[in-house]
Amino acid sequence: MRTQLLHLSGPLRGQTITYDGEVVRIGTAPEVQARYAEGTPGVSPHHAEIVFRPEECAFHLRRLQGRVFVNQREVEEVILEHEDLLELGVDGPKARFRIHVEQGEACKPVRLMFEDAAQVGRASGLLAWGQALVRDLLTHATLQLKIGFPVFVAVMAFLAAWLGGWLGGRTPGGELAARLHEQAQRYEAQLRDMREQSKTFAEQQQKLRAEFEARALVVDRMVQDNENLRLALQVHSQSVCLLEGAFGFEREASGQRERVRSPEGDPIEFEYVGSGFLVSAKGHVVTNRHVVQPWFNNSDVKPILDAGFTPLLLRLRAWFPHRAATEVQLNTIRLREDEIDVAVLGLDLERADLKDLPVLPIATGDPAGYRGGRVLVLGYPTGVSALLARVEPAEVQSITAAAHTLPELVAELARRGAIAPLATQGALSEVLPARLIFDAETTQGGSGGPVLGSDGKVIGVTFAVLRGFGGSNLAVPIRYAMELVER
Repeated sequence: MRTQLLHLSGPLRGQTITYDGEVVRIGTAPEVQARYAEGTPGVSPHHAEIVFRPEECAFHLRRLQGRVFVNQREVEEVILEHEDLLELGVDGPKARFRIHVEQGEACKPVRLMFEDAAQVGRASGLLAWGQALVRDLLTHATLQLKIGFPVFVAVMAFLAAWLGGWLGGRTPGGELAARLHEQAQRYEAQLRDMREQSKTFAEQQQKLRAEFEARALVVDRMVQDNENLRLALQVHSQSVCLLEGAFGFEREASGQRERVRSPEGDPIEFEYVGSGFLVSAKGHVVTNRHVVQPWFNNSDVKPILDAGFTPLLLRLRAWFPHRAATEVQLNTIRLREDEIDVAVLGLDLERADLKDLPVLPIATGDPAGYRGGRVLVLGYPTGVSALLARVEPAEVQSITAAAHTLPELVAELARRGAIAPLATQGALSEVLPARLIFDAETTQGGSGGPVLGSDGKVIGVTFAVLRGFGGSNLAVPIRYAMELVER
């Protein structure tokens, strides 16, 4: 893994440079690796250095002779993330930090794991996709995956078991089913090993927690002079919920519909998380269609659907901060007739601990008026991994020891008051008829969360990352969801 800098301003602007070596010094001195011309405003001879530490799979930025800002926050030393914005000195040169990874190199970022697995899947099928991804997870696990990996491996074990049951019924002698069943057992053994290893991850988990705290400081600076955003962060965030659900598949057998089961006879369930937010006192919660229908526009599930299997949502629960789970009645889910990725579900707010939930204010004007302004995004990106990262390290081991499934893990976090949305900030760069493009960070699990303008009103619903253009994400304008509420 190597340091790569996209120079945005200063003498090197417009250049993308990849630097060799584990230590990259930045400054104007002749011997530094990232060298600026002498006299560059704000840059010292030995200004800062970026050090890659293989044992952590992390890049550390350390200030030397000059002032350094990361994402507009002055730092002494910090762990860098892909696409962090660096600034040398006050109003000095700016650069975008990127992680350059050679094909097959160890310590691979999760984004590249999924991209590589997707290429394998397109060429060799769904099972090969799962095998490639699990292999990368076991050999190149990053910090965040070391925290969230046990849940993921459990899902992959279920997937392998289900495929074993399905293909076994179609293969003479069930030989293929037996091989897949053995593979599922290996995944389960790996899961047990990872639970044991998780006891040694306390130090790394603490570092991830520190990164979230640093991001919180950035958001705090954004809202300190804006009463509307402060209200959104302190009050309205209480109505942004974690949605935890499960889905499965059924097929027709002997003229009857039956659930798809593993070789042991257990119904197969796939668990997942997303985000949602309350938009009316009647209990309407807005989210994405792909959160209430996880198979919607899901290329990984498409081969299963093409084989004649019918998907079905088994359960969906809403977890608001500091409140018990709320079961979603599946018949309250509303979907649009077009392909726009929003949905509305109904909750009963008569329960005592739900009556005081605030309703998020909704923007009713043209979102084009917000273009170029700052936005605040609330949600649960990376799902339970981010929640665990914000828990005191001493509690993580007891939580993972008490919870063996995703619902149990979420319940343990809720019992400790650890469910709260993560806030990120950025700029709204583009407004299209059915798309908002912004650079506030989010990822899987953040889907369905609200995007708020500088006036504290919801202008969009997060739904996707813009692939191939780092740092940009997509939202659906809120009016498309409110049309479902008013229907």
